[in-house]
Amino acid sequence: MPHSGLLLSARSAEVLRLLIARMRARLAEGLPFEDACHTAWRGRARLGWWVWVTRPADLATAEPQSGPIPDLPEPPESRVVDLPLYPFEHHYFPRIATGIAPAGALFPGRLLDTPSADRQLECVLDLAAQPWLADHRVQGRVIVPGAVMIALLLSVAAPPGNALAQIEFVEPVVLDDAPVRLVAIGRTDGTLAVGSRTGSEWTWHATARTAFAHSASAEATTTTQGTSGEPPQMFAAPPPQEKLSRESWVAHLAALGIAIGPVFQGIASIATGPVSVATLDNSVLGAPVGGPFHPALLDAMLQVAGGTLPAEPVLPVGIVRLTLHAPFSGTLTVVARRIQDAVDLTVQAGDRPIASISGLQVRRLSDSLPPTVASLAWKPATPAPSGDRPIVFDVAPRGSNLAEALALIRRHLADPAPIAFVTHGATPPVSDPAAAMFAGLASALAEERPELHCRCIDVAPGTPAAALQDELARVCADPVVALRPDGRFVPCLTAIAPRPATLRLSGSVLITGGLGGIGRHTAAWALARGAEAVLLVGRTIGTPPPGLNARVLALDIAAPDAVSALRTALADMPKLRTVVHAAGVLRDGLVEDLTQADFAASLTPKLAGAHTLHALTEHLALDHFLLFGSVASLIGAAGQANYAAANAALDAFAQWRRWQGLPATSIAWGRWAGTGMAAGLTDLQTARVAARGLSGMTPARALAALDAAVLSGEAVVMIAALDLTRLAQAAPPVFADLLPAPVPDGGPVSAQVAAVVGQILGQAVIPGQPLIACGLDSLMAMDLRNRLNRRFGIGLGLADLMGGVDVASLVDAVERALAADEAMEEVTL
Repeated sequence: MPHSGLLLSARSAEVLRLLIARMRARLAEGLPFEDACHTAWRGRARLGWWVWVTRPADLATAEPQSGPIPDLPEPPESRVVDLPLYPFEHHYFPRIATGIAPAGALFPGRLLDTPSADRQLECVLDLAAQPWLADHRVQGRVIVPGAVMIALLLSVAAPPGNALAQIEFVEPVVLDDAPVRLVAIGRTDGTLAVGSRTGSEWTWHATARTAFAHSASAEATTTTQGTSGEPPQMFAAPPPQEKLSRESWVAHLAALGIAIGPVFQGIASIATGPVSVATLDNSVLGAPVGGPFHPALLDAMLQVAGGTLPAEPVLPVGIVRLTLHAPFSGTLTVVARRIQDAVDLTVQAGDRPIASISGLQVRRLSDSLPPTVASLAWKPATPAPSGDRPIVFDVAPRGSNLAEALALIRRHLADPAPIAFVTHGATPPVSDPAAAMFAGLASALAEERPELHCRCIDVAPGTPAAALQDELARVCADPVVALRPDGRFVPCLTAIAPRPATLRLSGSVLITGGLGGIGRHTAAWALARGAEAVLLVGRTIGTPPPGLNARVLALDIAAPDAVSALRTALADMPKLRTVVHAAGVLRDGLVEDLTQADFAASLTPKLAGAHTLHALTEHLALDHFLLFGSVASLIGAAGQANYAAANAALDAFAQWRRWQGLPATSIAWGRWAGTGMAAGLTDLQTARVAARGLSGMTPARALAALDAAVLSGEAVVMIAALDLTRLAQAAPPVFADLLPAPVPDGGPVSAQVAAVVGQILGQAVIPGQPLIACGLDSLMAMDLRNRLNRRFGIGLGLADLMGGVDVASLVDAVERALAADEAMEEVTL
């Protein structure tokens, strides 16, 4: 059957670009791509300018081409649907009347005149049409700021439309590839909402109520609680404070994973503290986009609230009251005052109140953004130039010579030399899942000990011997490579588009590691999705959580008699339909300290437990066989070489079952917030993980993403809350397709070093303060060393970062290393 492809054409490039924008908007509204392809092929003329795409996301970057349209495959049969009209044709709307945004609206859109008395404003957010939205990135993703939600809510509020109460930011709007169609609704009872639709389901992003606005001339004599009868509040500015410049404030936000471009850099200077004061600069905001002022001005106000908070990335969750008292004009000063967990703000022009916000509340960024869901695939890759031949270590079947490999690594820690582990059957088509532990080991060493240039090369049956010899003769940044008869391949993560559907379960669900935090949450997830019964398996005797209808079995899943014990426990339960293997053991340590026993401690519950469950179910008609692994198998976890190895073997086990025609999905989990193994992390360990770009996921968000992961049908799926800005500083190649375009390095060495230190520690460092006093530990120092060496092309050692070094002395060390390199280049030349 031919693949779906969408052909659009027009008489000029300009008209075609408008048509592309309209088609993207329709697809964002839920128009099926296959229907659009079939209808456009069947009913549209072939004109001089054209584009052809095979995915909706490709429309964002499609460039019009001119000339004869080549022979293209006809898309498969589908429904005939209404497509967007050509820009030069007349618009008509048979069911509803439309108009421009209402007078005074703060955001451009289309006013919908329907039989109901509700006020409705529709707009499509698209980076092609509103490129300024790309200036607001959170953890590397374009997040529509809450200021835009406020502008939309004010646009449909009952006249005069300049005050809101009980604002709640429910779900952020993420603009990745496709545009998003938003509808703001103002109901006759005063309730307001902004929502979007994916398929047949609606997601609500913000809600509020219309509030009575005060007169700007009223006296300011009351407190900051913001009840409807109060006049505008004025804050007295605190005594003079040390101010941060615009550039310093932008760098501070960037260290927290919030990147703002020019449009959102409206703060000219800011003094932070429990009372923060900022001066706004309207000149950077650009022209208003639909009302009297740019929504980025509201965003700048909300940024000032961040100056009262600890150095932790947060997003607004709600506002008790917002009032616009007078037009935004003149030199504007924002004063933000934090009282316990809430922040009150005023915007003032001299002694004249302009706007006020009371009761602003925030939540952690990790609790606000949906996690990234991405499948693991293998893509062709070109080999690198020639280089030094590595030490070759042939991995025995099932990785049985692991002890020899660890001894080899230790011998070369002091005298680094490239090491290549050669495996057979560790990548698809997988025949030896245990050998895949060396892929995880290589990924961990690439982060922990990059000077070893360690990699795992898997050779598939039928691969020419010359391919391996050619690979060994080349420099390689990929820690894992698969050589096959048809070429060279490397792993890559590809984002899975969110699906609103919910997984449906039936029968019994068996959960190993069931008495742990993640196991208990998964049990509740299974029952909520239709499971009739749940069997929780743990190594010790325990009780199910209160209110959870589940049976408990104390059993070591890797024990020799585990299969028979499980059969006995399941005998009188409904038919087993789903298995969740969530057992695991964490035993961290640097590679020079890890023993073969440490590797066995992590590997046995993962892989031996998976074999137990395979033996139990290989003849049953299961719906799902879910293996709970870790992103450590992909990200290269320093200090977790054994855990990364165990989870890489688990990923391979899922692919091994798939190769036999059996269901299996391995979930490479990121960090859960407050539960699972991450619940035992110290503040220092949590900061170290966050510095790598891994935020925490709430159980509700993690399990909602699990639905999408299972429904994707992929063998290995990562679910993780990623801070892409931090991750990009030291991301393994497997993450390349998920990262935003790299920002070129530049600026003074001192500024670059301070930025990297701030990313590692999660806070701006006071000049002269030793980094160890700020929380730097040995693993964080290793991460810092590796990032600085990669950025500047130098060779700092760990000794340069420990002891009493501060930022200034670290800058000196980097500059000395750069100067030595330059001198060496001159001598060489």
